[in-house]
Parts: sequence; C-alpha cells; structure tokens
Amino acid sequence: MTSPTIIRRSRWKHVAVISGLLLTATLAHAKGPTIQVDERTVDAGNVRQGDQATITFKIKNTGDQDLTIFQVSASCGCTVPKNLTDEQKRVEPGETLELEATFDSRGRRGVQRKEITVVSNDPIEPRLQLYLTAKIVTLFEINVDGRDSRGLRFGKLRPGQTVEKDVDVLPTEPGKSLEIGSITLHHPSLTYTTEPLSKDNRRGFRVILSASPDAVIGSVTTPLIVEAKSGEESGSSSLTISGEIIGELGFRPPTIKQWQPALPGTKLRPVTVSSHSGTPFEIYGADAGPTLSTTITPNDKRNRYTVTMEVKPDAAPGPFGHLLKIRTNSTEQPLLIIPVFANVRPLVDVYPPMILFDGTSTHRTIRLEANKGDPLPVGKIHCDLPGITAKIDNSRHSKRDQSVKYLQVKADASIPKGRLNGVIKVEVGVRGMQTLEIPVEIRID
Repeated sequence: MTSPTIIRRSRWKHVAVISGLLLTATLAHAKGPTIQVDERTVDAGNVRQGDQATITFKIKNTGDQDLTIFQVSASCGCTVPKNLTDEQKRVEPGETLELEATFDSRGRRGVQRKEITVVSNDPIEPRLQLYLTAKIVTLFEINVDGRDSRGLRFGKLRPGQTVEKDVDVLPTEPGKSLEIGSITLHHPSLTYTTEPLSKDNRRGFRVILSASPDAVIGSVTTPLIVEAKSGEESGSSSLTISGEIIGELGFRPPTIKQWQPALPGTKLRPVTVSSHSGTPFEIYGADAGPTLSTTITPNDKRNRYTVTMEVKPDAAPGPFGHLLKIRTNSTEQPLLIIPVFANVRPLVDVYPPMILFDGTSTHRTIRLEANKGDPLPVGKIHCDLPGITAKIDNSRHSKRDQSVKYLQVKADASIPKGRLNGVIKVEVGVRGMQTLEIPVEIRID
C-alpha cells in the first residue's frame, strides 16, 4: 500500500513542474517587443456628413526590446492613418506611440466601421487590428415612401405620367426648417416639381417626379442631387433614380438568345407585342434577315400579336445575329427592333469537318449523320483534287441506323506535293440539302 506522505510529495512535485513551465513561458513571452493598445476600437461619435474626424490610438511597447512599426494601412480610402517618421516607427520599451487616423465622411451614410492594420515586429501579434467607428449625421435626409433611401425605382412609366412614390426632403433634427438650394436632375426624360412639406415637427419639401411629355423610350438611371440650407448650415445629398420609360406598345422578350443549335424548320422563341392601354393596333410586317422567316398572328381584339420566327430550309449552318424589325401603325413606335442570336445546325453532321493530307497517312474516315434521324441516301461522290478518291464504306453500314454513313477518303501515289485546297462533293438525299461539301487540304513539302 502506498504511503499518504509519498502521494503528497508526488503531487507537490507535479505542481512545481507545471508552475516552472508556466513561468518559463511567461518569461519567454516577455522577451522581445510586445505591442499593446489601450482601446482597439475608438468611436469618433456623430460626424456631420462631409466633415472629417480624427481619432487617436495609444500603442505601447510593454516588451524589453524596441518595437518597430513596419506599416500602417486602412481598409478604406476614406480612412487615412497619419504618416509616421522613422523615429516614430521605433518605439522603445515602456514608450507609447500616439497613432492618429482621419476619417472623411463625404459620401458616407449611417454607421461606419473601418479597419486599420498595424504591422510590427511583435512576434506574438505581428498584425494588430484596430477599428474606427462613427455615425454619420446629415443636415437633411431624403425619404422614399417614408424610408431613408439611396435609390428610387419607379418601374415603368409612360411619357407624361407621374412617379407614384413620395420623395420627401426633411431636416434630420426636429424643430428645424429646410430651404431648397438647388435640385439637379441630369436626364431629359424626367422632370420634377416641389411643394412644401411639414412632417414630424420638421419643415422641408416634397419632390414630385414625372416623365416628360417627350420622354425617350428606354431605361433611365440618373442621380437626383439636392442642395438645401437650414439656418446657417448647408448640405447636399443625392438619390439614384432608375426605371424604364415605355411607349404605347410593349414587347417581350427584348432580346432572343438561342444558343442550342437549331435545325432548319425549327421555330425560335416567339415575340409578343401588345398595347399597354389595350387599344387595337396593326402590325404591317416583320423581317428577321436572310436566315429566318416570320409569321404574324393577332389575337381577336388585335391589341396583342405573336411574331414567330422559323429557321429557313436553306439557312447556312453556324451562329448568326440578326435584327427582328417589326413595322406598326403606331406614330410613337412605328418600328420595333429586337436583336436575335441563334445557331443553325446543319442537316447533316460531318466529323471531322475537314480532311488534311500531310504525307503521314493516305487514308481518312469521315462520319456522316442526318440530324433528323431520317435515312441518309448517298449518290455521286467527286473530289476536285488529283490523286484523291472517296467512297462510302458499306462494310460499316448499319441496317438499324440508316441515318449514319462512313466515307472513306484515299490519297494515292499521284497526289501532288505542295499546298492545295479543294472539296469533296457528296450528293445526299436529305430534304432541304442536295449536295454536301467537305473541305480538303493537301500540305506535303
């Protein structure tokens, strides 16, 4: 049985060892420079919008060697730490450095929190994170439908119509009055009027926005800049106005993009043209370029039309971009233009799409496939280059899949040297295509 005295001695021995390790760690940490700051977050308080505020962080070296500041940077261009001299960058043990940072509140709103990073030779915390906070107060506020806002989206507006949203400009502090200095609206399609406003013991004004009678149809994005005065103080603020001026007629979609390859005869996404007021109108015609044919279908009331586009049977394979032009009897919108992007798939796929003879091989195999799954009858085959012949490989013919054929192309000893280009013409019995042309290139030095 173990003696109680031996147990006590063993426990005290363990305590002594742990205490020694902790003391060693503490002494090790005390060696070298140690950066310490009284407050990592300094609040600049309320800052009037447009003013600057300067705060100070007190950084102390509590180590036993010189603390060297390598770099001081801020997370935002609105916050600028004061440049340190070479002498200030070296903080001796026990000394304190007062680090100043200036915050510029121009263009800022609400509560702000900016990060300042101090890089030093402290082995424990080489990157010290400090924070500057502030609350931006303005001389006045711009409210949209009763809420402080930076933007107003009016949706869709006809020329001459008024925006159905209240834009109220009121002093921030109760009991104050506001006078208009100037209002700037840089867009010819929008106009405004003002009227006095008294609300919540504050006197200001309301801005009423409208689309001008001659407004240009299309999207609108523009700032509304307000300058106002309260007593001896003056200030400015802005609101981003955005929306769309619409005409008598509307159409959807505004752009057609169909990148999935479409075979001749395929119909693209239709375009719907309608009257916003429900008034009947006429579409005189629609044209979508040489690749597409168009069909116009009105509804019973003739206040809504569907324009359908179809890939023509003789459309050239590959991607294309055209403009769908729709002619109407609207004096406001006599011509509607809609960009159309699509990709025509060939009636017969050829792989590889080109044949190259460079002297390394005399045989090539080309796979032909009718894309609609119909049988692929092949007639005469001719190549306009000397020394090259081509024929269908019937040994690879599948009775199950009549839409696939394999073309064997062979170059004999009479093939000329040099660089020549030609084509292999294959007669095919596919509806909409009579001859298939496969490019051939000879490149033998």
